Amino acid sequence: MSFEAVGYDVEATGVATITLDQPDDRNALSDQLPPSARNLAHMAENVPEGSHRGVIGISRRQWLLVAASLTLGGSVRVGLEDNFYLPDGAMARSNGDLVAKARQMTEDVGRRPATVAQARELLGVPRRAAA
Repeated sequence: MSFEAVGYDVEATGVATITLDQPDDRNALSDQLPPSARNLAHMAENVPEGSHRGVIGISRRQWLLVAASLTLGGSVRVGLEDNFYLPDGAMARSNGDLVAKARQMTEDVGRRPATVAQARELLGVPRRAAA
């Protein structure tokens, strides 16, 4: 089982939501709270054992939620579709800038990014057939 915790910061009101892959579990664990490290930790404590936790931070709170997720042992995803800015406020030139920062943050907390093969296995994505 896996879940996704999403942090939104829309007009600075923000919502953090957990969505489980199992439809029966959505009602039991779905929650909406302001996107903060404390609220993400609270939600992560209530996820079933053995679940994969991943965070997508959207807008201004993306980097706060990325840091919190990495510290709590979760996965992260970043991209221009969610946020245009790096933590210092500079506009990212590409997805590569955002991914490079997420990778640096991953290594800064003593973790290492997944390889392509590890990510495919973790997410249950089959390997592509040879062309």
